[in-house]
Amino acid sequence: MKAALCFAASKSEVILGPDLANLNMGSRNLNDPEPIYQNLIEAFDEVILNSLKPYSHPTQEIISNIFRLTPISCWDETKKRLFTLVDSECKFFHLGQLINVFPNMPHVEMEALHTVAVKASNLATLTIKYEEFYEPRNMREDLRWVIRQMRSLREMQIHSYSFTIKKLTKMCKNLHSLRFLDVKIFYQDPILFERDGNQSRRIFRENFVMSFVKLEIFKFTTLPKTKIGFIVGFDRALDFQCELTCFCSFLLPNLKEVGDPEIFVDMTPAVIDQYYISKLEFLSLSMNLPELFRFESFFKFPNVQALSIMFLNIEYFSVSDNLVPLNTLSSLKISTLCLIDLHSSSYLEFLLDVFGKNLKKLDLTLDRKKLKTFRMALILFTCPNLEELELKNLQSLDEDAVWSLQKFNKLKTLVLEVVTSYETNSAHFSDILSAPNLETLVLDGLSVRLEDLEIRKSMQSGENQSDVLKNLKKITVKFNSVADYFEEKRLLKSMRSLQLKIPPGGYSKIKIKNIPSGTLV
Repeated sequence: MKAALCFAASKSEVILGPDLANLNMGSRNLNDPEPIYQNLIEAFDEVILNSLKPYSHPTQEIISNIFRLTPISCWDETKKRLFTLVDSECKFFHLGQLINVFPNMPHVEMEALHTVAVKASNLATLTIKYEEFYEPRNMREDLRWVIRQMRSLREMQIHSYSFTIKKLTKMCKNLHSLRFLDVKIFYQDPILFERDGNQSRRIFRENFVMSFVKLEIFKFTTLPKTKIGFIVGFDRALDFQCELTCFCSFLLPNLKEVGDPEIFVDMTPAVIDQYYISKLEFLSLSMNLPELFRFESFFKFPNVQALSIMFLNIEYFSVSDNLVPLNTLSSLKISTLCLIDLHSSSYLEFLLDVFGKNLKKLDLTLDRKKLKTFRMALILFTCPNLEELELKNLQSLDEDAVWSLQKFNKLKTLVLEVVTSYETNSAHFSDILSAPNLETLVLDGLSVRLEDLEIRKSMQSGENQSDVLKNLKKITVKFNSVADYFEEKRLLKSMRSLQLKIPPGGYSKIKIKNIPSGTLV
């Protein structure tokens, strides 16, 4: 039995069956037979094993046996089995899998964590995610104390609780093996991160470095509330996210990833002030700032693989002055490039010329007031290895998109989001779907012609069907409504026929967007 408890650390989340957390503990009917002891032992073991395995969940039939007992007796027996099964060979523990089964018993958290801290002396991964908590709550001191005892931890992911940065620093002070940390953090006054002679801030910096100096991945999201419930604006929370991201980049030399990849923060101050060679694999920068980048700034980031740039509206310098320093990264294999509020095709041409040959993913969001569209062929000819392409906030697809898209031979994911009120060109599904390796397709705000769908329909039949749809696993389409009701119905019917071609296990969603009359041509 214990041999089954040894698992390598994993960041994958284990999800209980949808009805598991809703079972009614203590609902035993008087006419029910007495539970069989061996079945109960199996049920207790299933609950525990589910929390110790990265990829497993108990069956409804076995778990149901537990709930013949009262809630207190149920947890008492589960706790006994937990103490028996957990040992020094256990590497993974997901507290959420127990709390999802015992959702209204607060003492379960402390008792379960304490048992694991004592028995699993080589625990490598701790995950705490509860299904019923939509908003993280402040973690109690006793729970933080128990986690401080888990000194063998290498990975920790806590989403159901939140911390102040000082309390998080204190909790992790003795976790010297920690390499991966993913948490929610309360907003605090960013003055804490100022690098000056203030004694209290100097002590905090020293403790911060002592706690996190060995971290390789530090993911965090700032919550727009303080621990006392005082609401702060999202802008201030974003400022804190930015300050903490730069603070970590400046002080933690082993970091490869920092912050929240879904939230753009300007890391320019960290780039300019960097004084040692960084291991960061991701940078996010603002372009068009009053202060130019220096050439030497980017030499200190030799490991960057993903680059995100947000373009500000004000032009302080020319395109060449702004971007030439980025040539120092041209020797790197930057595989992911994200450009936000792009307002000039000159920037796009320059960056694709420098980085295009190694790109696997390109994510473009246009400033549609200044850049309505661009030539799709530019991407085709400069990015021969592209696998993911996301184009957002387009006013229209350029005419070359029809033939260009079908020539992206390595493209697996395509996302097109067009501003509905400006779109006048019809989307050619027959061309888009002709990309031979397309697996995921997301189209939003496109006008679709019925005759083009008829072409696509013919392509789904006969010998061509395998070429068009052989790899497609996910499709999401929001197309514009048309004036004629019956034509719209035919469009929808034809689109839904595509859903039937998605292989088992795939995903498809078709939706008509209601557009005000007169906005479409």
